[in-house]
Amino acid sequence: MKSIQLPTIFNVATHFVDRHLREGRDHRIAFECGDERVTYRQLYERVNRAGNALKKLGVRQEERVGLLLLDTPEFAYCFFGGIKISAVPIPINTLLKPPEYEYILNDSRARVLIVSESLLPQVQAIAKEKLRYLKTIVVFGNAPDGTNSLQRLLDGSSPELEAEPTTKDDAAFWLYSSGSTGFPKGCVHLHHDMVVCAELYAKNILQIAENDRFFSVAKMFFAYGLGNGLYFALSVGATSILWPGSPSPPNIFSVIEKHRPTLFFSVPSNYCSLLSYQREGGPDFDLSTVRYAVSAGEALAAAIFHRFKARDRAGRSCPAMKRESWMKRAVTFPMARSAACSSKAILFAPVTGTSTKRPKRRSRDTGSAPATNITAIPMATIGMWAATMT
Repeated sequence: MKSIQLPTIFNVATHFVDRHLREGRDHRIAFECGDERVTYRQLYERVNRAGNALKKLGVRQEERVGLLLLDTPEFAYCFFGGIKISAVPIPINTLLKPPEYEYILNDSRARVLIVSESLLPQVQAIAKEKLRYLKTIVVFGNAPDGTNSLQRLLDGSSPELEAEPTTKDDAAFWLYSSGSTGFPKGCVHLHHDMVVCAELYAKNILQIAENDRFFSVAKMFFAYGLGNGLYFALSVGATSILWPGSPSPPNIFSVIEKHRPTLFFSVPSNYCSLLSYQREGGPDFDLSTVRYAVSAGEALAAAIFHRFKARDRAGRSCPAMKRESWMKRAVTFPMARSAACSSKAILFAPVTGTSTKRPKRRSRDTGSAPATNITAIPMATIGMWAATMT
């Protein structure tokens, strides 16, 4: 397995953001979002502005900052801006309801929340006296009285910022679990974790490169979407395509045809929806630039896989998949912890049409597509936040 050596003093924001200026990528595009384009120089400056803005708001080292943001470049500014000053950003699921936001904000003890304007009513629905720690709300969009405008804070902050000298094993960010086994739990991720994931999975398995274009249906508040839509692309100086809207088939196909991604990430249920959707009165959708389609989150049913292959053979959908003649899926799940690392993940790839030897096996319970190239890597979490409120 590839060995990853990081210095003890290491702030991961410098790896995913600052490094690209030193390596001459100032004018390369980091993000596309609708008609907006953000270069790596602009990303660097806006991350610094966000970090300085958080300092102005009194955010201190290791304090949590809630991010209730849609998938726009502002997510990246606030996420890495928080990390750069050694705060701990917490991307929060944008599909929850007020009681769940109340729980997460109290459990995390976040004093600052940055929220997209369209999601602000969900927070305003919570009585102020029930939010025991929250002091400041920052709005991306029109900020009503009693809140702060994110844009004004960025405009009024310096584009220069020295990274806090954190260690590679300091907490970098949290992600809350879905709560399927009880209350959601804050999973603590360290500064080295995103590097490990990008190096051992994205680079080693997906073979990502600087000329790749990433598009993730899974949103960035998910661990799956955070890698696909944010730091995988930044790990190689590539471009991430962001879509803040709903993942309906018309929207997804429209984004693919407009922005021409080379890597497409989704989940089995969305693949099923895409397969069921047809363009009326015209040719099928052009997915010719997509070299790998990646599925995760749950087992990919064999039926969905074979429907993709059937549609491909009919010449109606994915000529790039046809040429590559395979589809990737990545499935991760925790294993028993060891003394050396937090846990293990199993990655499955590729599944058909490659030169690798493929065992003829299926999951006993799911009837999922066969898998090969099983690789164990450290799972990117050290544990759960233990301050759950009752």
